[in-house]
Amino acid sequence: MKSALNQYMIRATHPALLLGIQVPIIFESRPDYPAPDPRYLRLHAACVRVAHLSGTGEYILAVLRDMETTVVLTKDGSSSDLLHHALLCTDIQVS
Repeated sequence: MKSALNQYMIRATHPALLLGIQVPIIFESRPDYPAPDPRYLRLHAACVRVAHLSGTGEYILAVLRDMETTVVLTKDGSSSDLLHHALLCTDIQVS
């Protein structure tokens, strides 16, 4: 049995978001790549809860949904958030 320190329980507002995901996630250490610090996992979980409660989660889902369906950016600049997120995902510096 794995230590509870290396386990991460994933939760979602909609059960369908967890389809195909093994719960709990178990992190295994390797000599060249240690398991994440449990404190960081708790911090991440707290940040996600705050984002969800503040309504930011809906905004993030909308941007991700738009990234999947948008082929061309708008001329009026209203899709700038979409472009910004897409560039962040490619590790390109955005200022």
